[in-house]
Amino acid sequence: MPRPKRDQQVPDMAGAIKEAAWTQIAEDGAPGLSLRAIARQLEITAPAIYNY
Repeated sequence: MPRPKRDQQVPDMAGAIKEAAWTQIAEDGAPGLSLRAIARQLEITAPAIYNY
């Protein structure tokens, strides 16, 4: 079965990434912010963030 296109998976991934980043900052402060932490929260790979 073919995978759904990226736009169909999460319509507003850029917004979800921003929201996850602000959540990380609120919980751990700016030093705790990382792409891996954001990706883990969104259940995607860290390099996938660069697509958005």
